[in-house]
Amino acid sequence: MNEQWSPEERALSSALHETADQVQPGPDGLARIRRRTASGVPWWRSPAVLGVAGGIATATAVVAIAVNVMGPGESETSVQPATTPEVTETDEGTATEPPPSEEPSPEQDDPTSEPTDAPGDHEDPSAEPTEAADETGQPPGDDSADADVTAMPVYFEVAERLTREWQSPPADRDVLFSAVDYSLNAEALDPRYDSLWAPVEVNSVQVVDDVIEVDLRSPVELAAGSSLADEAVQQLVYTATAAASVAREDVDGALPVQLLVDGTPPDTLFGELDATEPFTRAAQEDVRHLVQIDSPAYGEEVTAPVNVTGVAAVFEATVLWELRRDGEVVDSGHTMTEEAFTFSPYHFAFDDLEPGTYEISLMEDDPSGGEGREPYVETKRFTVVEP
Repeated sequence: MNEQWSPEERALSSALHETADQVQPGPDGLARIRRRTASGVPWWRSPAVLGVAGGIATATAVVAIAVNVMGPGESETSVQPATTPEVTETDEGTATEPPPSEEPSPEQDDPTSEPTDAPGDHEDPSAEPTEAADETGQPPGDDSADADVTAMPVYFEVAERLTREWQSPPADRDVLFSAVDYSLNAEALDPRYDSLWAPVEVNSVQVVDDVIEVDLRSPVELAAGSSLADEAVQQLVYTATAAASVAREDVDGALPVQLLVDGTPPDTLFGELDATEPFTRAAQEDVRHLVQIDSPAYGEEVTAPVNVTGVAAVFEATVLWELRRDGEVVDSGHTMTEEAFTFSPYHFAFDDLEPGTYEISLMEDDPSGGEGREPYVETKRFTVVEP
Protein backbone atom coordinates (compact mmCIF):
# COMPACT_ATOMS: atom_id res chain seq x y z
CA MET A 1 0.00 0.00 0.00
CA ASN A 2 1.26 3.48 -0.77
CA GLU A 3 2.80 4.89 2.43
CA GLN A 4 1.92 8.43 1.35
CA TRP A 5 -1.84 7.76 1.28
CA SER A 6 -3.95 9.47 3.90
CA PRO A 7 -5.97 7.36 6.37
CA GLU A 8 -9.10 8.20 4.41
CA GLU A 9 -7.55 7.02 1.14
CA ARG A 10 -6.39 3.77 2.72
CA ALA A 11 -9.89 3.16 4.11
CA LEU A 12 -11.52 3.80 0.74
CA SER A 13 -9.02 1.55 -1.10
CA SER A 14 -9.51 -1.26 1.41
CA ALA A 15 -13.30 -1.09 1.11
CA LEU A 16 -13.21 -1.17 -2.70
CA HIS A 17 -10.76 -4.09 -2.78
CA GLU A 18 -12.93 -6.03 -0.31
CA THR A 19 -15.99 -5.50 -2.52
CA ALA A 20 -14.14 -6.46 -5.70
CA ASP A 21 -12.70 -9.62 -4.09
CA GLN A 22 -16.22 -10.92 -3.57
CA VAL A 23 -16.81 -10.97 -7.35
CA GLN A 24 -15.83 -14.25 -9.04
CA PRO A 25 -15.78 -14.52 -12.88
CA GLY A 26 -17.73 -17.48 -14.28
CA PRO A 27 -16.59 -19.75 -17.13
CA ASP A 28 -19.62 -18.93 -19.26
CA GLY A 29 -19.42 -15.16 -19.03
CA LEU A 30 -19.13 -14.59 -22.81
CA ALA A 31 -22.11 -16.85 -23.48
CA ARG A 32 -24.18 -14.94 -20.95
CA ILE A 33 -23.25 -11.66 -22.59
CA ARG A 34 -24.32 -12.96 -25.99
CA ARG A 35 -27.64 -14.26 -24.62
CA ARG A 36 -28.29 -11.00 -22.87
CA THR A 37 -27.49 -8.82 -25.89
CA ALA A 38 -29.47 -11.11 -28.18
CA SER A 39 -32.58 -10.59 -26.04
CA GLY A 40 -32.66 -6.93 -26.99
CA VAL A 41 -32.59 -5.71 -23.37
CA PRO A 42 -29.83 -3.16 -22.76
CA TRP A 43 -27.20 -4.64 -20.45
CA TRP A 44 -27.44 -1.78 -18.00
CA ARG A 45 -31.18 -2.51 -17.46
CA SER A 46 -30.81 -6.23 -16.72
CA PRO A 47 -31.93 -7.41 -13.23
CA ALA A 48 -28.42 -8.57 -12.40
CA VAL A 49 -26.94 -5.17 -13.11
CA LEU A 50 -29.67 -3.37 -11.20
CA GLY A 51 -29.06 -5.68 -8.25
CA VAL A 52 -25.32 -5.24 -8.21
CA ALA A 53 -25.76 -1.50 -8.67
CA GLY A 54 -27.68 -1.46 -5.41
CA GLY A 55 -24.94 -3.46 -3.74
CA ILE A 56 -22.24 -1.14 -4.98
CA ALA A 57 -24.26 1.87 -3.90
CA THR A 58 -24.52 0.37 -0.40
CA ALA A 59 -20.79 -0.32 -0.28
CA THR A 60 -20.07 3.19 -1.47
CA ALA A 61 -22.31 4.61 1.25
CA VAL A 62 -20.41 2.63 3.89
CA VAL A 63 -17.11 3.94 2.59
CA ALA A 64 -18.45 7.48 2.49
CA ILE A 65 -19.63 7.22 6.10
CA ALA A 66 -16.25 5.91 7.21
CA VAL A 67 -14.44 8.72 5.45
CA ASN A 68 -16.74 11.40 6.77
CA VAL A 69 -16.50 10.12 10.34
CA MET A 70 -12.74 10.08 10.19
CA GLY A 71 -12.61 13.46 8.52
CA PRO A 72 -9.75 14.90 6.47
CA GLY A 73 -6.55 16.01 8.07
CA GLU A 74 -5.81 19.67 8.43
CA SER A 75 -3.53 19.73 5.39
CA GLU A 76 -5.41 17.17 3.27
CA THR A 77 -8.23 17.53 0.78
CA SER A 78 -11.39 15.41 0.89
CA VAL A 79 -11.31 12.07 -0.91
CA GLN A 80 -13.51 11.97 -4.04
CA PRO A 81 -15.62 8.84 -4.76
CA ALA A 82 -13.79 6.29 -6.91
CA THR A 83 -15.12 5.34 -10.32
CA THR A 84 -17.47 2.35 -10.17
CA PRO A 85 -15.57 -0.78 -11.34
CA GLU A 86 -16.75 -2.02 -14.73
CA VAL A 87 -17.76 -5.44 -13.39
CA THR A 88 -21.30 -6.79 -13.07
CA GLU A 89 -22.55 -9.77 -11.09
CA THR A 90 -25.14 -12.21 -12.37
CA ASP A 91 -27.97 -13.59 -10.26
CA GLU A 92 -26.05 -16.87 -9.97
CA GLY A 93 -23.23 -15.07 -8.24
CA THR A 94 -20.70 -15.19 -11.10
CA ALA A 95 -19.20 -12.08 -12.60
CA THR A 96 -19.08 -11.02 -16.23
CA GLU A 97 -17.40 -8.14 -17.96
CA PRO A 98 -19.63 -5.51 -19.58
CA PRO A 99 -20.66 -6.55 -23.10
CA PRO A 100 -17.97 -5.67 -25.63
CA SER A 101 -18.61 -2.78 -27.94
CA GLU A 102 -19.13 -3.40 -31.62
CA GLU A 103 -16.08 -5.02 -33.16
CA PRO A 104 -13.79 -2.50 -34.86
CA SER A 105 -13.41 -2.55 -38.58
CA PRO A 106 -10.28 -4.09 -40.12
CA GLU A 107 -8.97 -0.58 -40.69
CA GLN A 108 -9.23 0.09 -36.96
CA ASP A 109 -7.62 -3.22 -36.06
CA ASP A 110 -4.53 -2.61 -38.14
CA PRO A 111 -3.19 0.94 -37.85
CA THR A 112 -0.71 0.23 -40.62
CA SER A 113 -3.35 -0.85 -43.14
CA GLU A 114 -3.83 1.26 -46.21
CA PRO A 115 -6.96 3.45 -46.31
CA THR A 116 -9.83 1.84 -48.15
CA ASP A 117 -10.06 4.76 -50.45
CA ALA A 118 -6.76 6.63 -51.15
CA PRO A 119 -6.74 9.22 -53.95
CA GLY A 120 -6.89 7.71 -57.39
CA ASP A 121 -8.27 4.56 -58.92
CA HIS A 122 -9.30 1.97 -56.37
CA GLU A 123 -12.51 2.95 -54.69
CA ASP A 124 -10.69 2.22 -53.28
CA PRO A 125 -12.97 2.59 -51.76
CA SER A 126 -14.32 4.95 -50.62
CA ALA A 127 -17.23 9.98 -53.02
CA GLU A 128 -14.66 9.94 -55.74
CA PRO A 129 -12.14 12.30 -54.14
CA THR A 130 -11.34 9.52 -51.66
CA GLU A 131 -10.88 6.64 -54.07
CA ALA A 132 -7.66 4.70 -53.97
CA ALA A 133 -4.79 5.43 -56.26
CA ASP A 134 -3.61 3.65 -59.39
CA GLU A 135 -1.11 1.84 -57.22
CA THR A 136 -3.87 -0.73 -56.52
CA GLY A 137 -2.55 -2.47 -59.60
CA GLN A 138 1.20 -2.76 -59.95
CA PRO A 139 2.64 -1.63 -63.28
CA PRO A 140 4.06 -4.44 -65.42
CA GLY A 141 7.53 -2.89 -65.31
CA ASP A 142 7.54 -2.41 -61.55
CA ASP A 143 10.20 -5.07 -61.03
CA SER A 144 12.21 -4.12 -64.08
CA ALA A 145 15.99 -4.04 -63.79
CA ASP A 146 15.92 -0.61 -65.39
CA ALA A 147 15.33 1.58 -62.34
CA ASP A 148 15.10 4.71 -64.51
CA VAL A 149 11.90 3.55 -66.24
CA THR A 150 8.78 5.06 -64.68
CA ALA A 151 5.46 3.39 -65.37
CA MET A 152 2.54 5.76 -65.81
CA PRO A 153 -1.21 5.04 -65.87
CA VAL A 154 -2.90 5.88 -69.18
CA TYR A 155 -6.64 5.52 -69.81
CA PHE A 156 -8.33 4.47 -73.02
CA GLU A 157 -11.80 3.31 -74.06
CA VAL A 158 -13.01 -0.24 -74.62
CA ALA A 159 -16.65 -1.31 -74.96
CA GLU A 160 -17.69 2.26 -74.07
CA ARG A 161 -15.88 2.03 -70.74
CA LEU A 162 -12.55 3.35 -69.48
CA THR A 163 -9.65 0.96 -69.06
CA ARG A 164 -6.07 1.50 -67.96
CA GLU A 165 -2.66 0.60 -69.30
CA TRP A 166 0.70 1.09 -67.64
CA GLN A 167 3.10 2.64 -70.13
CA SER A 168 6.64 3.99 -69.92
CA PRO A 169 7.15 7.68 -70.75
CA PRO A 170 10.20 8.97 -72.62
CA ALA A 171 13.04 9.56 -70.19
CA ASP A 172 13.29 13.24 -71.14
CA ARG A 173 9.60 14.10 -70.68
CA ASP A 174 7.46 14.87 -67.66
CA VAL A 175 5.32 11.91 -66.54
CA LEU A 176 2.15 13.95 -66.09
CA PHE A 177 2.47 15.60 -69.50
CA SER A 178 3.36 12.31 -71.20
CA ALA A 179 0.43 10.42 -69.69
CA VAL A 180 -2.09 12.99 -70.94
CA ASP A 181 -0.42 13.17 -74.36
CA TYR A 182 -0.39 9.36 -74.68
CA SER A 183 -4.02 9.07 -73.65
CA LEU A 184 -5.21 11.59 -76.23
CA ASN A 185 -2.83 10.80 -79.08
CA ALA A 186 -0.86 7.55 -78.74
CA GLU A 187 -1.85 4.03 -79.65
CA ALA A 188 -2.56 1.67 -76.80
CA LEU A 189 -0.58 -1.52 -76.36
CA ASP A 190 -3.82 -3.47 -76.57
CA PRO A 191 -5.28 -3.11 -80.09
CA ARG A 192 -8.82 -3.21 -78.69
CA TYR A 193 -8.29 0.06 -76.83
CA ASP A 194 -8.94 3.47 -78.40
CA SER A 195 -8.94 7.15 -77.52
CA LEU A 196 -12.24 9.01 -77.71
CA TRP A 197 -10.39 12.19 -78.70
CA ALA A 198 -9.35 13.27 -82.15
CA PRO A 199 -5.57 13.87 -82.24
CA VAL A 200 -4.79 17.14 -80.48
CA GLU A 201 -1.62 18.96 -79.49
CA VAL A 202 -0.99 19.20 -75.76
CA ASN A 203 0.53 22.57 -74.85
CA SER A 204 1.10 21.91 -71.15
CA VAL A 205 -0.07 19.96 -68.11
CA GLN A 206 0.66 21.35 -64.67
CA VAL A 207 -0.68 21.50 -61.12
CA VAL A 208 -1.68 25.02 -60.06
CA ASP A 209 -3.29 25.72 -56.67
CA ASP A 210 -4.57 22.14 -56.24
CA VAL A 211 -6.02 22.04 -59.75
CA ILE A 212 -4.54 20.13 -62.69
CA GLU A 213 -4.52 22.47 -65.70
CA VAL A 214 -4.48 20.78 -69.11
CA ASP A 215 -3.91 23.22 -71.95
CA LEU A 216 -4.74 21.95 -75.47
CA ARG A 217 -4.27 23.66 -78.81
CA SER A 218 -7.38 24.16 -80.91
CA PRO A 219 -9.17 22.52 -82.57
CA VAL A 220 -10.36 20.12 -79.87
CA GLU A 221 -12.70 17.50 -81.29
CA LEU A 222 -14.22 14.12 -80.53
CA ALA A 223 -13.19 11.02 -82.43
CA ALA A 224 -16.33 9.27 -81.21
CA GLY A 225 -20.01 10.14 -81.33
CA SER A 226 -21.47 12.92 -79.20
CA SER A 227 -23.05 10.33 -76.88
CA LEU A 228 -19.54 9.59 -75.58
CA ALA A 229 -18.59 13.22 -74.88
CA ASP A 230 -18.85 12.78 -71.11
CA GLU A 231 -16.79 9.61 -71.23
CA ALA A 232 -14.13 11.40 -73.28
CA VAL A 233 -13.85 14.00 -70.53
CA GLN A 234 -13.50 11.21 -67.96
CA GLN A 235 -10.74 9.62 -70.06
CA LEU A 236 -8.76 12.83 -69.70
CA VAL A 237 -9.66 13.37 -66.04
CA TYR A 238 -8.82 9.82 -64.97
CA THR A 239 -5.49 9.91 -66.79
CA ALA A 240 -4.45 13.30 -65.43
CA THR A 241 -5.45 12.59 -61.83
CA ALA A 242 -3.91 9.11 -61.78
CA ALA A 243 -0.66 10.27 -63.38
CA ALA A 244 -0.43 13.18 -60.95
CA SER A 245 -0.71 10.81 -57.99
CA VAL A 246 2.07 8.65 -59.44
CA ALA A 247 4.38 11.46 -60.53
CA ARG A 248 4.09 13.68 -57.46
CA GLU A 249 3.87 12.47 -53.89
CA ASP A 250 2.37 15.76 -52.71
CA VAL A 251 -0.58 15.60 -55.13
CA ASP A 252 -3.97 14.11 -54.37
CA GLY A 253 -4.91 11.81 -57.23
CA ALA A 254 -8.45 13.16 -57.25
CA LEU A 255 -7.64 16.82 -57.92
CA PRO A 256 -10.08 18.58 -60.25
CA VAL A 257 -8.98 19.10 -63.84
CA GLN A 258 -9.36 22.47 -65.56
CA LEU A 259 -9.35 22.23 -69.34
CA LEU A 260 -7.83 25.13 -71.24
CA VAL A 261 -7.84 25.66 -74.99
CA ASP A 262 -5.08 27.96 -76.19
CA GLY A 263 -4.57 29.09 -72.59
CA THR A 264 -8.18 29.97 -71.78
CA PRO A 265 -11.09 27.94 -70.35
CA PRO A 266 -13.57 27.43 -73.21
CA ASP A 267 -17.27 28.06 -72.68
CA THR A 268 -18.12 24.62 -74.02
CA LEU A 269 -16.30 21.44 -74.95
CA PHE A 270 -17.27 19.48 -78.06
CA GLY A 271 -19.97 22.09 -78.56
CA GLU A 272 -22.16 20.80 -75.73
CA LEU A 273 -20.39 20.37 -72.37
CA ASP A 274 -19.90 23.27 -69.97
CA ALA A 275 -16.13 23.66 -69.60
CA THR A 276 -15.94 26.89 -67.61
CA GLU A 277 -15.40 25.02 -64.31
CA PRO A 278 -12.96 22.20 -63.52
CA PHE A 279 -14.04 18.62 -64.20
CA THR A 280 -13.95 15.95 -61.48
CA ARG A 281 -13.92 12.17 -61.58
CA ALA A 282 -17.18 10.31 -62.05
CA ALA A 283 -17.81 7.25 -59.87
CA GLN A 284 -15.59 4.40 -61.00
CA GLU A 285 -18.42 1.88 -61.29
CA ASP A 286 -20.17 4.26 -63.70
CA VAL A 287 -17.30 4.71 -66.15
CA ARG A 288 -14.59 2.06 -65.71
CA HIS A 289 -14.43 -1.41 -67.21
CA LEU A 290 -15.20 -3.58 -64.19
CA VAL A 291 -12.41 -6.10 -64.83
CA GLN A 292 -8.86 -4.84 -65.38
CA ILE A 293 -5.68 -6.84 -66.05
CA ASP A 294 -2.52 -4.90 -65.23
CA SER A 295 -0.01 -7.71 -65.67
CA PRO A 296 0.92 -9.34 -67.93
CA ALA A 297 0.56 -6.44 -70.35
CA TYR A 298 -0.73 -7.10 -73.84
CA GLY A 299 2.06 -8.59 -75.97
CA GLU A 300 4.49 -8.83 -73.07
CA GLU A 301 7.20 -11.48 -72.98
CA VAL A 302 7.51 -13.09 -69.56
CA THR A 303 9.24 -16.01 -67.87
CA ALA A 304 7.64 -18.49 -65.52
CA PRO A 305 6.18 -18.12 -62.99
CA VAL A 306 3.61 -15.82 -64.61
CA ASN A 307 1.91 -13.48 -62.15
CA VAL A 308 -1.53 -12.19 -63.08
CA THR A 309 -2.52 -8.98 -61.28
CA GLY A 310 -5.14 -6.30 -61.67
CA VAL A 311 -8.24 -4.77 -60.12
CA ALA A 312 -11.93 -5.56 -60.43
CA ALA A 313 -15.30 -4.57 -58.99
CA VAL A 314 -17.31 -7.77 -59.12
CA PHE A 315 -20.12 -9.73 -57.48
CA GLU A 316 -19.06 -11.53 -54.30
CA ALA A 317 -15.41 -10.58 -55.05
CA THR A 318 -15.22 -13.49 -57.52
CA VAL A 319 -13.36 -13.29 -60.83
CA LEU A 320 -13.48 -16.24 -63.23
CA TRP A 321 -10.52 -16.94 -65.52
CA GLU A 322 -9.57 -19.06 -68.52
CA LEU A 323 -6.13 -19.66 -69.96
CA ARG A 324 -5.97 -20.50 -73.67
CA ARG A 325 -3.22 -21.62 -76.00
CA ASP A 326 -3.82 -21.87 -79.74
CA GLY A 327 -7.51 -21.27 -79.09
CA GLU A 328 -7.85 -24.21 -76.70
CA VAL A 329 -8.61 -23.85 -73.00
CA VAL A 330 -5.66 -25.32 -71.10
CA ASP A 331 -6.66 -24.21 -67.60
CA SER A 332 -9.49 -22.41 -65.81
CA GLY A 333 -10.54 -21.40 -62.34
CA HIS A 334 -11.39 -18.38 -60.26
CA THR A 335 -9.67 -15.86 -58.02
CA MET A 336 -10.86 -13.41 -55.39
CA THR A 337 -10.52 -9.66 -55.06
CA GLU A 338 -9.97 -8.15 -51.64
CA GLU A 339 -13.47 -6.62 -51.59
CA ALA A 340 -16.75 -7.18 -53.41
CA PHE A 341 -18.52 -4.63 -55.62
CA THR A 342 -15.71 -2.08 -55.40
CA PHE A 343 -12.43 -1.80 -57.29
CA SER A 344 -9.87 -3.80 -55.37
CA PRO A 345 -6.84 -5.90 -56.30
CA TYR A 346 -6.50 -9.57 -57.11
CA HIS A 347 -3.49 -11.79 -57.78
CA PHE A 348 -2.77 -15.36 -58.85
CA ALA A 349 0.07 -17.11 -60.65
CA PHE A 350 0.94 -19.89 -63.11
CA ASP A 351 4.07 -21.58 -61.84
CA ASP A 352 5.12 -23.83 -64.72
CA LEU A 353 3.81 -22.67 -68.10
CA GLU A 354 5.72 -24.01 -71.07
CA PRO A 355 7.17 -21.50 -73.55
CA GLY A 356 4.58 -20.27 -76.03
CA THR A 357 1.88 -17.66 -76.62
CA TYR A 358 -1.16 -17.62 -74.35
CA GLU A 359 -4.33 -15.63 -73.76
CA ILE A 360 -5.62 -15.04 -70.26
CA SER A 361 -9.28 -13.99 -69.98
CA LEU A 362 -10.88 -12.73 -66.78
CA MET A 363 -14.61 -12.17 -66.42
CA GLU A 364 -17.31 -11.38 -63.90
CA ASP A 365 -19.40 -14.12 -62.42
CA ASP A 366 -22.99 -13.82 -63.68
CA PRO A 367 -25.43 -14.04 -60.75
CA SER A 368 -28.39 -13.55 -63.12
CA GLY A 369 -27.79 -16.83 -64.92
CA GLY A 370 -27.82 -15.11 -68.29
CA GLU A 371 -30.88 -12.94 -67.61
CA GLY A 372 -28.93 -9.73 -67.06
CA ARG A 373 -26.38 -7.78 -69.09
CA GLU A 374 -23.35 -9.41 -70.65
CA PRO A 375 -20.58 -9.89 -68.07
CA TYR A 376 -17.45 -7.78 -68.49
CA VAL A 377 -14.52 -9.73 -69.93
CA GLU A 378 -10.86 -8.68 -70.16
CA THR A 379 -8.25 -10.56 -72.21
CA LYS A 380 -4.48 -10.20 -72.54
CA ARG A 381 -2.17 -12.04 -74.90
CA PHE A 382 1.35 -12.75 -73.66
CA THR A 383 4.30 -14.98 -74.51
CA VAL A 384 6.23 -17.19 -72.12
CA VAL A 385 9.92 -17.41 -73.01
CA GLU A 386 12.81 -19.42 -71.65
CA PRO A 387 14.56 -17.75 -68.71
